[in-house]
Amino acid sequence: MKQDPRQRYFTTTPDRSRLLSLRLEPWLGLLLGFACGLWVAWVLAPRAQVDSTPAALRTDYRDRYRLLIASAYAATGDLGRARVRLALLQDPDPIQALLDQSRRAAEGGQSAREVFLLAALAEALQQPPTPETLTSSPTPSPLPTLTTFRLVVQALVCEPTLPAGLTQIETRNAAGQPLPGVPILVRSAIGEQRLVTGLKPERGLGYADLLLQAGVTYYIQAGEGGESAMLALPSCTAQDGSTYPGGYLLIFEQP
Repeated sequence: MKQDPRQRYFTTTPDRSRLLSLRLEPWLGLLLGFACGLWVAWVLAPRAQVDSTPAALRTDYRDRYRLLIASAYAATGDLGRARVRLALLQDPDPIQALLDQSRRAAEGGQSAREVFLLAALAEALQQPPTPETLTSSPTPSPLPTLTTFRLVVQALVCEPTLPAGLTQIETRNAAGQPLPGVPILVRSAIGEQRLVTGLKPERGLGYADLLLQAGVTYYIQAGEGGESAMLALPSCTAQDGSTYPGGYLLIFEQP
């Protein structure tokens, strides 16, 4: 008896269930391998939890850490503990790191208190350490408040060896001592600029400066309010009768 050609065709074609299993086997293998990997990672050999250090923090978190240290020092006066905490950041120069952050805070428009706290801690760390400051001290050292400043000196400076338009600014507390970390607001038609005293400790802890440009009027104010100085680039006369741009000395003092 002759075989039906259609029957011969269908008997040589793979079964549908067999084709389906061939397609699913690779995916099942992948899922099984993934599940085994998770079991090994989470159960058989989990990764050990290791405590990180402040030195491994991201830049913005390092800045927050310094600000917290400065705030704690302002509240407790514990300079020894502040030194220990700053050492955990492993900065090459902790004092310079505080001063740089204080400058960035002022330029970024952050609060005057934050700028002042950072610079005040940097100023305290510049003092030679003593046995009392190297250990914990329960007695807080109160920091002066940044309320208002009055302008006590506005003097013309005619010195040809100085840069043209150099305006030197000093801030003092009520006792006449240099006061670092004071934000200086400079307004003019060309924009607004923020300075911070104490960022040039070689010139003084309460020192800051700027250069005046010709044809521009400046309004300079220290702290959070108070008196301001209105300045323009001055002209000085040399001994030979020639003229050259001068500068100013401004001294702001807390009442």
